[in-house]
Amino acid sequence: MQSLILNIQKIPRYVRFLILALIAVLVNLPLALLLMWLLYPEWSRRAKIIVTIIALILGVYQVVQYLNAHASWSL
Repeated sequence: MQSLILNIQKIPRYVRFLILALIAVLVNLPLALLLMWLLYPEWSRRAKIIVTIIALILGVYQVVQYLNAHASWSL
């Protein structure tokens, strides 16, 4: 695991950011936020917790939007 972190740290920061931006646009934002744990190991624990909370909130919001869009409300 330590060698993985060292290898990731060798990747330039702008390349790591572009990878996250592509994942956020093409896949989804909460997944990209959680991948920040791997791509930015130099972050503090507090920053990682904040990013995780934001990712969870966005993930729940996406699930609620999906359920609302596909709900069949019949009156």
